[in-house]
Amino acid sequence: MARVPQGLVLWEGDSRINGDPIVAIATGFRRRSKNRKTGQLIHTWILDQRLRPTDAAKRGLDRSVCGDCPLVGGRCYVNLGQAPNGVYSCWLRGGYSDDCNPQWFRGVDLRIGSYGDPAAIPSKIWTPLRRAARSAIGYTHQWDQPRFGRFRQFLMASVHSQWHADRAIDAGWRYYLTTRDEPKPGQFRCPASDEENHRLTCAECGACDGAQSNTQRACPIIKPHGNSYATQILTKLIEE
Repeated sequence: MARVPQGLVLWEGDSRINGDPIVAIATGFRRRSKNRKTGQLIHTWILDQRLRPTDAAKRGLDRSVCGDCPLVGGRCYVNLGQAPNGVYSCWLRGGYSDDCNPQWFRGVDLRIGSYGDPAAIPSKIWTPLRRAARSAIGYTHQWDQPRFGRFRQFLMASVHSQWHADRAIDAGWRYYLTTRDEPKPGQFRCPASDEENHRLTCAECGACDGAQSNTQRACPIIKPHGNSYATQILTKLIEE
């Protein structure tokens, strides 16, 4: 069998969100993540090709990969100066293989969009990877645009109000809701959250697997989280 890659270039092309040049990369094949929330997942990064993620965010070019997320423009809870910048630099040096064979995803737990919205790249890129993987979790802010409806098979709708959560259900999506409210019928607290003391990792829980999508299943909720700036933005958003 071929040597285990450091990372794989999944796709390069024009963003399906706004047409700007982007790249999608998978990492974690040699050394799995030690992130206490997500657990040992293969991570995927959707990055603008033109600039390091920190610089793209400062210049407002992150909409190519983040779309309608309220944390665009450098407000993301993901620390762009760490993994995203590192992945971008390695890609720029040609450090990742373009042999994107689904065999590398067989039996793994996959994070679709560790940074960036997975709807920015064609759904056909994700399909064979999801079929090979044991489980996959992912989220999109593009759920309310009909042209992205096919992503229901992979992703959860990322929402910030009960009104949007109800709309997502009506449109056939399960959702992941940021809220300070107590769980309502059909909801449960994310077991990987701070408020649940990280009793399960995302890999162990698996509730955010779009392939298991069924609007009759309970949906996870979580309090505003991330760095202090992201928490302030999300708190303000859910209070509006």
